[in-house]
Amino acid sequence: MPALVDLSALLAEAEAALLAAGSLQELIEVRARFLGKKGSLSGVLRGIVGLAPAERARLGAQANQVKTRIEALTEARKALLEQAAAAETLASGRLDVSLPGAAAPRGRLHPVSVIER
Repeated sequence: MPALVDLSALLAEAEAALLAAGSLQELIEVRARFLGKKGSLSGVLRGIVGLAPAERARLGAQANQVKTRIEALTEARKALLEQAAAAETLASGRLDVSLPGAAAPRGRLHPVSVIER
């Protein structure tokens, strides 16, 4: 039963870390910490080898549910961070139409251009 508590604690920790991620780079690091090859969830899955077959199946199913939940939260947070980055880019690149426009070029036409026209 302690592995079940570990999975629920792992999910709670992952949710908190994903919500705290403020950039896409931080989000990638958090995802790797929980779902990567040397991640927390991978360690739990490696530890179920020595369990009885019934316990292994139940714990494996729950671990897969936790993995699916973490992946879904990661994708949702990624979409939110990308949307915020796009909004920030649009806000910083906004054109102020109340400012004076570009000045007309100074000088005159070339004499050949005058004749052609």
